[in-house]
Amino acid sequence: MPKPRPSPRTGIDLFEASSPLAGLGWVCPNCGHRIVGYLTCDLCYTAWTPEATTTVRGRPLSGTTPRPVPTPAYRKPTSREPTPGEVVAGCGCILFIAAALVTLVVLLILNWSTVTSFLTGSGSSKGSATPSPTVSASGPCPKELAAMLPKGTAPGARLVAAYSRENVKDRYAFCRTKAGKLYYFMAKKTGASYGRPTVAVKSGTGYLVRFPDSSFRFRDLEVTAYDEDDKELWKEKLTAEATAD
Repeated sequence: MPKPRPSPRTGIDLFEASSPLAGLGWVCPNCGHRIVGYLTCDLCYTAWTPEATTTVRGRPLSGTTPRPVPTPAYRKPTSREPTPGEVVAGCGCILFIAAALVTLVVLLILNWSTVTSFLTGSGSSKGSATPSPTVSASGPCPKELAAMLPKGTAPGARLVAAYSRENVKDRYAFCRTKAGKLYYFMAKKTGASYGRPTVAVKSGTGYLVRFPDSSFRFRDLEVTAYDEDDKELWKEKLTAEATAD
């Protein structure tokens, strides 16, 4: 009885071979079929060549690029809407801060003088004296001065300013007539008689007296002397007086 013939196989089986290519896997360059353990393609009988895309014992096929691992899509946390209680609490905190700021501003406005005194230190010492108000001359033009005014201008003339200079004992007085004309008087020392009047003019907050070779400006408790070219010669402090006596 004849022995049965084994079924034909395509290629050479390498699974039971001791060859290092027993785990050979490759892709047929002709038909694209994947073959494992054989040196010929099962479909088109194309023989394996070293140029074929190949894996050995599970390693990637030569000449292929590993497929990138997809990046997992992370879910973003869902934003939570604030509860009514949280909304009310937040608004209450904002209103409290706003009310505190408004109160602070009002207190600063109402007590600004106290704040500035505290910061500058003024008014803190017991010995600090309150400055006395500026003395201002007033009343009728003194008889001695009125008698020297131009004829007919004495009635109704008023004393509008009086000063003294401590360093030289000079005294100055200004009288205004009823018609509004100003006259300047000067005495060389306290108790001495005043000289004849000179016409003066109002100049800003003070008075200006002009002579042929000089002029004098009385302003802000200072007297400034100028030459005939209006160049400043000297300046001295004045003391305001209530009368011209």
